[in-house]
Amino acid sequence: MENDLRREIGVLRSVLEERFERLSPYGLIAVWPGETEPKGWVFCDGRALSRKGYPQLFAAMGTTIGAGDRSETFNVPDLPPITPTLRYVIRTGKAQSFL
Repeated sequence: MENDLRREIGVLRSVLEERFERLSPYGLIAVWPGETEPKGWVFCDGRALSRKGYPQLFAAMGTTIGAGDRSETFNVPDLPPITPTLRYVIRTGKAQSFL
């Protein structure tokens, strides 16, 4: 019975993560309470990212926020933390669903 419950929880988690992935667009900005970036997100700290390394985010944003080096990089927004423990993150790739 415990194994069945674990399997059902695993299936439910997979379904929720897949839906989250489908419904959260690249470039989505969220608030994150952690000190490290969740998988598939980076802090909105104005950094330059590789256009080739983050193609989905670059396709969504282009150089709207910043052109980076004008050929190989672009910038994410530079948003100050809300508090020392609450920071903005932007979705860059395969996202962690926060579940």
